[in-house]
Amino acid sequence: SRETHTPLAALTLKSTRDIGCLSLLTGRPSPKENAAQLYFQGMLNMPDQNFSLVITNLSEDGMVNFNVLHTPHQVSEVDPGPTYGVNEVNELHKSQSYEIVADQRTNRSMVLKGKTESKIDPITKQSRTVPLTVDESECTKDKAKEGLYFYLSVVPDISSPELVKRFKEGTVWKAVSGFVMKKDAPPTPNLPSLFYSLLQPYSFLPVPRTRASSSGSDTRCAIPTSQPTPPTLSQAHWE
Repeated sequence: SRETHTPLAALTLKSTRDIGCLSLLTGRPSPKENAAQLYFQGMLNMPDQNFSLVITNLSEDGMVNFNVLHTPHQVSEVDPGPTYGVNEVNELHKSQSYEIVADQRTNRSMVLKGKTESKIDPITKQSRTVPLTVDESECTKDKAKEGLYFYLSVVPDISSPELVKRFKEGTVWKAVSGFVMKKDAPPTPNLPSLFYSLLQPYSFLPVPRTRASSSGSDTRCAIPTSQPTPPTLSQAHWE
């Protein structure tokens, strides 16, 4: 919210396979032809990695309709479907998250690959493949060189007036590493009552004594009346 700075929704990029792969979402300058729109760039530090998108409803006031679109579209329906949307599940309840692991158009996982182009080496005169920068991709008129773009749409449930009010205050997307949310403290749980009991102490026969005899010596040993068990605590019971 622009007015109260209340976090309403979040989008997270994550790698889904390689443990050592790191992900980052960062802001980018908007192209001159779309200066009024906000642009963000998703990056992974390893090539050709599977990735997923996690969408989250940060509000506790009501449900939101959260769509990640592969084609620009003014969402007015409950489900834009594969014609426009990447995610099939788009209704998020209070404080609920959903991980988009596949594109509903193909039901296959998403892979982030860098764009490349062929250039002639001025020295060897041989063709070689070189990576394409984001700036070059945004300026090109060749559709094959265009990068992958996603468009976000978040609409509040009209039956939640408090949430609708937050959205009417005006909203803006920001790339952040973290944020602060105000939440009501949960009720204090009842503390457990512990009951302890010790086992009875050992009971022994008289102290052993040794006596001499014509056949040698005879040693009588103390034998416990029950198997010796170290004192322990009884189980703890919760009220």
